[in-house]
Amino acid sequence: MPAGMERSERRIPIQSARRIVGRRLMGGQSSHLPLKVNSGGVMPIIFASSILSAPMLFGQVEWVQNSRFMQPIVQALQPGYPWYEILYILAIIFFAYFYISIVFNPNDVADNMRKYGGFVPGIRPGRRTADFINDKGESAGHFFPRFEAFIFSNEIY
Repeated sequence: MPAGMERSERRIPIQSARRIVGRRLMGGQSSHLPLKVNSGGVMPIIFASSILSAPMLFGQVEWVQNSRFMQPIVQALQPGYPWYEILYILAIIFFAYFYISIVFNPNDVADNMRKYGGFVPGIRPGRRTADFINDKGESAGHFFPRFEAFIFSNEIY
């Protein structure tokens, strides 16, 4: 996988509020919140290949090998066959979105920013910041699952 795609990120500008600590004025710095475009890494590929290896495992059982109903299904879900490829691509895309939705919680990020005096310029702290971060994270993450599925489906051949 290209290293530029793996390390790419979407930066959201963040300002920190100024505070007076003792006699000193602290804060007021500008920074950014890095949102990785590929938050899931290779986990969606691992999940997809694990799920799609189950038919091969069940295909080793004697009653499946002797079944007129199950044998064509197991045969169609072997690597290199069209149904396997289609399901593999769809599983990678599904698990990429599923993994990101579990790992990344924009409400926690917005709450932590609010607690420590950080804010996104032009966006009110709290729920609107969480919605903004969620929208930017989703827009950043739409391309990579499809790219990942394309790259790894082509590596099979």
